[in-house]
Amino acid sequence: TTINRGGAENQLLILAKAQIRDGFQVEVIFLKGEPELVNEFEAAGAKVNSSLHGYHPIRQVFALRKYLKHYFGFVHAHLPRAELMTAFSSHKFVFSRHNAEPFFPGSPKVISNVLSKIVSHRAKAGIAISKAVRDFLLESEEICNCCDISVVYYGIEVAKPTIEVKSNEQEFSPRIGTISRLVPQKDLETLLRAFVIVSAEFPKAELLIVGSGPLESSLRLLAKNLGIEKNLKWLGRTSDTESFYRSLDTFVLTSLYEGFGLVLLEAMNLQIPVVATNISAIPEVIGSNHPLISELSNPESFAKNIISSLSPLMNSKVVEFQRLRLPLFGTDRLVSELNKIYL
Repeated sequence: TTINRGGAENQLLILAKAQIRDGFQVEVIFLKGEPELVNEFEAAGAKVNSSLHGYHPIRQVFALRKYLKHYFGFVHAHLPRAELMTAFSSHKFVFSRHNAEPFFPGSPKVISNVLSKIVSHRAKAGIAISKAVRDFLLESEEICNCCDISVVYYGIEVAKPTIEVKSNEQEFSPRIGTISRLVPQKDLETLLRAFVIVSAEFPKAELLIVGSGPLESSLRLLAKNLGIEKNLKWLGRTSDTESFYRSLDTFVLTSLYEGFGLVLLEAMNLQIPVVATNISAIPEVIGSNHPLISELSNPESFAKNIISSLSPLMNSKVVEFQRLRLPLFGTDRLVSELNKIYL
C-alpha cells in the first residue's frame, strides 16, 4: 500500500534485498503516501513503479488489471488496500497479513469480514507474520475456509556479534528508548509511568522516543505532570534507526498487541537488551522465557526489568539469550519459506 517508513514497509525492503540476492527480479508497486523508501529499494536493485500512486481506488483497480494482463510474474500483496487492488486484478497472488486486527479497523465488522474474505477467496494462499496473527484471522473468521494460511516470520540480516562492556559507574546515565507510533496500541503511558520509577533509581537516566502520532500532545502533557519531561526526548521520525539503537542501553516495547514487532528484531540484532510485553506475537519473537518479558500495562513490572537490564551481568545474559534466537529469523529462511508458497 505504501513505501513509507514503517514496520511492514521496512520488512518489505529486507525481503526485496534478500530475494534480489537470491536471483529474483523485484518490482514494487505502491499506491499512496510519501515514497520515503524509494532510494533504498532502488539501491537494492528493485524497480519502483509509481504509475498507480495517488489515483482513486477504482482507477487503481483498472490500471492494475491492465498492467498485470501481460505480466508473467508473481504478485505478493501487503496491507489491505494493496490486497484489495490485487484481488480484483484477476492475477495470481498471495497476501501477507501484518497485524492482529480487523482487515479494516474502524469499519463495521461485517464490511471488514466481507472484504477480507473476498481477498482470501481469490488468493492462491495467505501468509500470517506470526502465530498470533494467524490465530486472530481464524478466530475472527475473516478468512474463507478455502484459503490456506501459513505462518512466515519476518526476517533480518543477522549481524555479527561485537564485544562491548556497559558501564555501571556512579555517573552512569542510562538511555532507555523505543521506536513507536504514538497511538493507543503502543501503551506509551505505561512506559512513561515506568520511567518515573526508573529515574528514581537513576536520576540521570534519559528516555528517548522515536515516532509520531495523534497521542503526542496528551503524552507530552502526561510526562509534564509526572515530572519527567526534562529527562525525556521526543525525537520524531528518523531514517537513521541504527544510530538510535546503538545509543541505547535498553530498548522497551510496551505494546498492548503486536502482529510481530520488527523493532524487537532490530534491537536484538544490535545487541540491545529488550524489555517487552508478554502478549500476542511478542513472546514468539523474543522468546516466552526471555529474562525481561513484562506484564501487560504494568509500570512496576516494566520498571523492574528496565532497572535489571542495566546491570552488566543481566545485560550480558540477555544479549546472549537474544543472540541465540536471531538465527530463527534469518533472511535465507524467509526467502525459502516464501518460495515454497509462491510455487
